[in-house]
Amino acid sequence: MTKAPASAVRGLTRPLILTGFLVAGEVALITGSAEFFRAMNGDIPADLLSGLLPAADDPTLRAEALHARLAWIVSVVLAIFASIGATLLAVTKIMKEAEPLRRWLLIAVAALAFVTAIVAAGSDVSREVLQRPVLEPTLGSWSVGGIAVATTFTTIRQVVNALFSAATVALVLALAARAALGATQEVARGRGLKAAERKADLRELLLAAAAVLVSIVITMAAWLTWPKAGLADNSAAFVTLDHIAQGVGLYWGGVFSLCLVLAYLPCVAYLKDLEGKGAAAGDAAGNGGKQVKLLQDVAALLSPFVSALIPVFLI
Repeated sequence: MTKAPASAVRGLTRPLILTGFLVAGEVALITGSAEFFRAMNGDIPADLLSGLLPAADDPTLRAEALHARLAWIVSVVLAIFASIGATLLAVTKIMKEAEPLRRWLLIAVAALAFVTAIVAAGSDVSREVLQRPVLEPTLGSWSVGGIAVATTFTTIRQVVNALFSAATVALVLALAARAALGATQEVARGRGLKAAERKADLRELLLAAAAVLVSIVITMAAWLTWPKAGLADNSAAFVTLDHIAQGVGLYWGGVFSLCLVLAYLPCVAYLKDLEGKGAAAGDAAGNGGKQVKLLQDVAALLSPFVSALIPVFLI
């Protein structure tokens, strides 16, 4: 009776290593990218916009800011719904796995999501770097209905960062569960591998992750558009802020696409390895559909970076 659990644990060694690699890799990529961003942009002078901005009470500035505020709020709502929806989807995929794996995965999701959410809520590197040169001169002195814009702005950003981080962890663990941990356990217990169902789940999780990351890129674009409100398109301040916004968007769009590649492709490769040669005949029969799915995967993987490119070509 004691040999079965030990055998099951040994059988899950490889997928557990893969899962640890995926989670650690995502954390390292995001953390390392944030530190690199801070190091590369730490030389932006605090008086970057000195003398270039109109007075805070300028009516044109106020009118343009209304549009910018509403656009940012809409992007925040989309990001929140995308993050919550993706987290729920990840949990439903994990619930498909058999016990005791399902129970341990849910515990891991809850613990890691809580920790990463707390850490992310207290850290916003892009905002920290741009606080003094951009955000304080443009947003810091404004109030709407007696509410300080800068304070409310920070709180909302913390909520979005926390939900985004929790969703990212949940999605990575769900990908690992459906492609490696659960699939390996399924094979070890002598049940037929439901490769088609698991592949479909992987694509759904990929699309959910892409939606979350694209929504975050859009949110960044929206809050960096806000400081440009009321400025003439050919003014030095507008051009300066526009270049900063595009640079930040492209940087994080590229990082997020790398995150998707790092999380998704190893899972697909692992599941394909488990599936083995048994799917060879089916693959030959459905070659056209396979190419379409491949294009969909590529589009989803590149979507964060492509979404960051859109403002560059529209302006």
